[in-house]
Amino acid sequence: MRYRTYGITLLVGLMAGLLIGNLLLKNLIGRSRPNWIEDTITLLITNPTDYSFPSGHTLSSAISATILTMSNRKFGYIAIPLACLIAFSRLYLFVHFPSDVLGAALMGSLIGALVFIGIRRMMDKKYSMKS
Repeated sequence: MRYRTYGITLLVGLMAGLLIGNLLLKNLIGRSRPNWIEDTITLLITNPTDYSFPSGHTLSSAISATILTMSNRKFGYIAIPLACLIAFSRLYLFVHFPSDVLGAALMGSLIGALVFIGIRRMMDKKYSMKS
């Protein structure tokens, strides 16, 4: 039961990140990617077609790492280093500016924490009403 709650919390957090980061902020801010500005560099991946800020990969990995760490610290030992590697890969692949990655990491940590706390409170109310 507890792991199901973790999964639901992750799903809600990632959906919030998708709505806030990719659908709202990317289109609202409309920041060009570094590889669009400096087009002489050959990319190792397919040229992304959406805007740069915030980094969606970094946002989702920060949300996930925050929720997993708050759920069980042992999960954080794996999730946090992976989130950092994902964030670094966005810079290495030259598809995001450092501020895209930093902004997404901060935003992801905040979204993850708020979703975790919100769902925990909902679950506490649910179980306190049954008693």
